[in-house]
Amino acid sequence: MVAHESNQPADRVTRSGGPGAEATLAIRLLEPSDVSAAATVLARAFAEEPAKQALFGSGASGRAPFRDAATRTRFTEAAAIGRVRAAARYAAVHVADVDGAIAGVAIWYPPGIQPGAQSSTLLHALTSPGTRVLSLFASVTRALWRDRRTIRRMLAERSAAAKLARQMPSWYLSILGTDPDYRGRGVARRLLERTLERCDVEGLPAWLETTEEATAGMYERFGFETIATVASGTVLPGLWIMRREPRRATLERA
Repeated sequence: MVAHESNQPADRVTRSGGPGAEATLAIRLLEPSDVSAAATVLARAFAEEPAKQALFGSGASGRAPFRDAATRTRFTEAAAIGRVRAAARYAAVHVADVDGAIAGVAIWYPPGIQPGAQSSTLLHALTSPGTRVLSLFASVTRALWRDRRTIRRMLAERSAAAKLARQMPSWYLSILGTDPDYRGRGVARRLLERTLERCDVEGLPAWLETTEEATAGMYERFGFETIATVASGTVLPGLWIMRREPRRATLERA
């Protein structure tokens, strides 16, 4: 289980109403009643993420199973609920609360605890109302089978890079997502700082994976460095594996 954490003081962010329209932003631990709202935020945050677009979007091949946005949304939200529930027992799941509304979510796994298989997440999504199970399973299986040799290569490279990233006790950022309506207002920054400050105090590194080069650039501003990349395949996008060493300046201030 994750060690007890206290919630942090709130600060101010700008609402979508523009200058002068301020709201209170606070970073706190996920409550059981937050699961559905947190999953919705993650589904919205990653609606255009390369891996989901490759498997569930319209795609260049025209063979994606869920061309209609409503069905894709139902599936991604159901998958996110499974992911949040699976993480809540062992991970530090933080939400960014803006005047009572969840604007962002971060799932961190502490040293010694790694995320398990995604089978429970996928099962929850497949068995949720409105999900066309057979269509999804058949279409995704065909897509992955066509690219199976490349996928084997990508999995082997990812496994080696992840082993390098966690060669000593470290925190793992499993997912960080901000609702599109709140982007550009410091929500992701506050979610990151919450645990990175703890990493610095404890003298522990952190690592993560991202499928977007632009996002890797954002993480670099917080001290992460790319230690390995996995080239994209026909179906799956490339991957950036990043690691951050604890900052001594913060340790001296603590």
